[in-house]
Parts: sequence; C-alpha cells; structure tokens
Amino acid sequence: MTRGMFVTDFGRLAEADVSSYKTSKFTDVKADAYYLPYIEWANKNDIVKGTSDTTFAADQKITREQMAVMMVNYAKVIGVELPNVHTENIFADNVKISSYAKTAVKQMQMAGVISGKNGNLFDRRDGYQSSSKAFCGTCYHQRHSSVLEAKRQWQMALLQGRQGNHRQADHRWCQLYF
Repeated sequence: MTRGMFVTDFGRLAEADVSSYKTSKFTDVKADAYYLPYIEWANKNDIVKGTSDTTFAADQKITREQMAVMMVNYAKVIGVELPNVHTENIFADNVKISSYAKTAVKQMQMAGVISGKNGNLFDRRDGYQSSSKAFCGTCYHQRHSSVLEAKRQWQMALLQGRQGNHRQADHRWCQLYF
C-alpha cells in the first residue's frame, strides 16, 4: 500500500468532500492523480504532511510508523479518543522509531491497533509486508463492514432520537474502527 492509497482510504471513509481540491501544493503529485484531492484534504486537516515542504511521495510504500501517525491524526480530526486497552510496550527497536512517530506508535500500540513482530520488534521502516498488511487489514478490510454497520446504527439512533442506543452505537463505532 502506498502513502497516496492510505490517505485516499481515510478521505473515502470520512466521506470527505474533496471537490474543491484541484491542485496540489506538492510538486510530485500530478494533477490527474486519483489521490490528489485526498492528499490535499488530509494535509489541510493535519492528518498528514509531506516528506518535505514540496514533496509528498504518494507512490512510496507506506511504513508502519507513517501509518501510525496518520491514524492518530485522523482520530483527532474525527474527534475519537483512542482507548488505552494495553499497557505500554517498549519495542526492542524503540530507539529506531523516528522521533516524529514515537508518540503515535505508543498510542496505537496502547489502543491495541499495533503490536510487535517477532522479537518484540516494531520494524518502523517495514513497507507493506505481512505485518503491515495485517495492520491495514485490521483497520480497513476486516472491520470495514462492521464500521459501516456501526456508523449506520449510530446514524439511525440519532434519527430515531434514542439516546441510549446512540451512546451504545457511538461506543461500538469507536471500538470497531480503532
């Protein structure tokens, strides 16, 4: 999975209106790229930054630490507080995790989204390999239908004015997504 694909998934999941994003501030994002409006939306909403002030590297394979940062930032944007369901696990290669990603990796690990690989390694630079596939799968593919169902239940509870059901559906939405 690439950085552009990952950001596009967030935009689509959020049902973001990206119609106003026609150009990119990043010189390496082509005007006809499907991910252009989602990258701009995510950048404007502080979900993601470029690899520099002028480049995004949309076609670069995403790393585990980049995924963690984007997911934490996305949670903030949609107003979801990540739960602490696990105690902090200091990964054996913790010193190799980039400083910009340390807090996000910790939050995602404590929320139960990220776990270590063999030998309690985080393996920050791992591209879209087996553990990253599992990470993405957990966040999107395996839970996508459950997330949509929880979102539908939440919306129905709001429409029906059932406060108790709204709270239950809201809790389920947050629990299933993250």
